Amino acid sequence: ALPSLATQAQRRDLEGVSVSLGFALRLVNLVILPAAAGLTVLAVPITAVLFFHGAFNAAHVRATATALQGFAVGLWSVAAARLLSSCFYALADTRTPVYTGAVAFVANVCLSLMLMGEITAGADAHGLTQLFAGLSRSLAVRDLGVTGLALAASLAATVNLVLLGGLIALDFRFNA
Repeated sequence: ALPSLATQAQRRDLEGVSVSLGFALRLVNLVILPAAAGLTVLAVPITAVLFFHGAFNAAHVRATATALQGFAVGLWSVAAARLLSSCFYALADTRTPVYTGAVAFVANVCLSLMLMGEITAGADAHGLTQLFAGLSRSLAVRDLGVTGLALAASLAATVNLVLLGGLIALDFRFNA
C-alpha cells in the first residue's frame, strides 16, 4: 500500500490515497487484531514457554505476561499510526507525525507516572530522580508497576493514532 500511497500523493490523487489508505487499514485490522487478541489471551503460556526456567519463576511469568497484555492493548494503535504517518510522509508532510509523536511522548511520560506507582528516591538522590519521584507522588493513580508502563505506552500510541487520524481527516476534507 505504501508505494501506491506515494504514487497517488505525488499525483495529488486524494481519492486514490483515501482508497489505498482504507485498504491498508483493513489489512492492518485483518492481521493485527487477531494477533493482539492472541497475545492477550495466550500471554501466560507464551511467557512460560519462552522464559519459565532458571531463576525465572511463576511470579515472574505472571508479571511478564501482564506486561505483554498491556503492550497488546496498543498493538493496533501502533500499526495504524505507522500507516497514517506514512500517509503524511507520502503527502510531503513530515512535520505532523513529529508533532503528534511529541504529544504522544509527553502523554506516555504522564501516563507512566500515573500508572506505574510511586517512585521512591533515596535521601541522597538529586536532579531528575527527585523530580520524577515528586511527580510520581503527585500523579500516581494506580500502582501497576511494569504493567502500568506497558499500558501507558499503549495508551500513548492511541493518543498518537487519534491525533494522526483526526489531522489526516481534516487534511482530506480541506484539500478535497
